[in-house]
Amino acid sequence: MFSWILLGFGSFVFHATQTAWAEFLDELGMISASSSMCYALRDLHPLTSGRAGYTFYICFFGCIAMSMLAYLWNGNHSFFAASFICSAVIPSTIMKTIPAISLKTNTLVNNGIIYALVAYSIWHIDQVCVSRNWLSAYEAYEWELQYWSHPVWHVITAVSAHCYIDAIISCHEQPSMKKTSLGVPVGCNTHRS
Repeated sequence: MFSWILLGFGSFVFHATQTAWAEFLDELGMISASSSMCYALRDLHPLTSGRAGYTFYICFFGCIAMSMLAYLWNGNHSFFAASFICSAVIPSTIMKTIPAISLKTNTLVNNGIIYALVAYSIWHIDQVCVSRNWLSAYEAYEWELQYWSHPVWHVITAVSAHCYIDAIISCHEQPSMKKTSLGVPVGCNTHRS
């Protein structure tokens, strides 16, 4: 819950002030929200269950933290972009490979992926065309690119996040995801024979 509050607050502050520290706060909220979705998948997949889960989450959060520290240290936006993409792609991949995933959950994940790709495409068009001066400020203004693309990107990203959250809830409610006495979902075959 805290990550979503941080995301909303960070986004509000960044868009209101347009300062570097507020941009980092906004991006920290984005990373924490997508990472919290990954953490919500604990015990639903062999990778996120038991000892493997501890190792996975230590590596996952460690890599995200190191990447964000490198971004904060040198200001290279590529570090943030890489960590955000990883923190979004890894939970999607885990959800797509959950044993005995329901059709409803699979559809929600697919919808989330499609919305995320559309949102990323709109964001990328905005970044490439305007930030790299492929369009002059006048042309961008004429096309109203900066005025429609950023809000649309935010709305589509929110729809994508909603699909992912519904998919995670659906996974937890799925009867095949009932836990064994060891806390591992019945669908996860993590025991060695």
